[in-house]
Amino acid sequence: MTATRTVRQGSRVLTVSVHSWDIEDGSIPPPRIGAVAALWLDFHETSDAAPGAMTVDAVLDLHSTPRLDGSSNRPAQRRWYWTGDLVGDGWRATWIGRRPSIGPVALTGQFRQSGGVAFNRHAQVRGRVTRVQVRTTPYHHREGGWEPVPGAMSTYRDVDESPRWFDRAGMGDAGSDSSSVFAVETGVMIDLDLDDVDPPEPRPRIEPQAVAAGDHGIWVVDNQLPIIALLSGDTATEYVFPGTITSGRSIRATPTGCTVTEGLDVYRCRIGEPVQKSSTTESFISIGEVTLQWRTLDHGRPRAIVTSPEGEQMAVVDVPDDHLLLGTTTDNASFVIATQDTEVSEQPIRLMRITTAGDLIVGPAMSISARLRRPTHRGKSLFNNPLRYLHGDDVYPINGDLTFGEPIRLPSSPLAAGQTTYAIWISTHASDRHAFNRSAPAERTEPTQVSRRFSWLITFLDADTQPLGSYPTSSPTPSVTTDHEGRHWITDNGLRRLPVEPMTWSDPVDFDAAVTRTIYPTPDPSDSTRIEPLR
Repeated sequence: MTATRTVRQGSRVLTVSVHSWDIEDGSIPPPRIGAVAALWLDFHETSDAAPGAMTVDAVLDLHSTPRLDGSSNRPAQRRWYWTGDLVGDGWRATWIGRRPSIGPVALTGQFRQSGGVAFNRHAQVRGRVTRVQVRTTPYHHREGGWEPVPGAMSTYRDVDESPRWFDRAGMGDAGSDSSSVFAVETGVMIDLDLDDVDPPEPRPRIEPQAVAAGDHGIWVVDNQLPIIALLSGDTATEYVFPGTITSGRSIRATPTGCTVTEGLDVYRCRIGEPVQKSSTTESFISIGEVTLQWRTLDHGRPRAIVTSPEGEQMAVVDVPDDHLLLGTTTDNASFVIATQDTEVSEQPIRLMRITTAGDLIVGPAMSISARLRRPTHRGKSLFNNPLRYLHGDDVYPINGDLTFGEPIRLPSSPLAAGQTTYAIWISTHASDRHAFNRSAPAERTEPTQVSRRFSWLITFLDADTQPLGSYPTSSPTPSVTTDHEGRHWITDNGLRRLPVEPMTWSDPVDFDAAVTRTIYPTPDPSDSTRIEPLR
């Protein structure tokens, strides 16, 4: 077991616990001694006897709103907890605890690779790995699944490099045998030297979040900054828009430019003109410059609004109150929407078709269950050319009467899915053929063509859902598009154009060199948002 370490001013070594799934799913490369690791950290208060526990002097900026842990299906087991930004000497972490605190603090607990609670993308910590220990924990089966043996201690062994895949000790083949105890590798404990690292490289001018191919070139939107860029040939024009500093934006190409969705806000960009805020909506989809906006009224009932290129309402459509929007697409100059009624036990799915004139055709309610190879996947997507619906691991053809045909089983269980103009794409683990052989890590080999830094594959599927080709990627959820020449573009540590040859890679676009013009936003006279003057 690792010894408790006290970190005071001037000592800059952190002990960090990393779970096996963070390494197996490619969230971080397997840590090895001498390598530089970049991690987002959580800090959980523990006793000083906990493995890897440290006492730290730091400043806690408490978040204003508490959270509930656990599942709403088990209300008696839920507990309130607080989060905050914990800042120490050379590091930042998300603090998670049951008792709120604030300001200068001295805390004892564990640093852990972030689980995504109150995630702060600006709080990455870099350090050189000076120690790696594999953690092994005794597990047994109890009603409801596998769990650590109560009171049993984890053991640690020193290695030069973390495994890429962890030994489950045959646990996956044991069924529900409650008599056996399995020594399961559950992750690693690493030491990070915060001083023995070079400063990080400057941020690129643009870090693409999403990409869309259009008539004028390749559009991208930044993953944090309110900046759009149009790449045309070897040069690019960037457009600054009055959005927030955030992530999760999407982008669509239009005949005159593009539209960007940021939360509930939609921004419209026309070639050579300042970007303007177009509307506020929950979801939208376009046919040319005609847009369908999906909004939920105050009483919870959804409404579809068809708008013109100028943003004027062309039609307002009251749609069935099915609560959950699953997906949207276009087909034969009309919009197709999939919704789900989550208020009844069957949770039926319904398809609707809305024309640009506002005519509504509603299909029957249909109940289907997802067949899942991978228990965590719950993907639901709507595709066109031809109309298809992805539910779990199955693709359902959509008939003319808005019913489902017989499902087609995907060749691999997807982590994410999307569509370009010409094909569906899915992302899978690079070694997906062994993804469920958890008890035999030695048999799980990665494709020889794929570098160790690529943990996933993007596979393109044709109209019959058959594979066209696969490419390695270091992101399980990239943004993908296909231009008019049939070339695929992907966001993965930059914007990349995929080579013609499958299982090969390319260098990212250098936007620092490509950008030749910047267009800044101008105030919209109709915008009543209060803006403080620059003094």
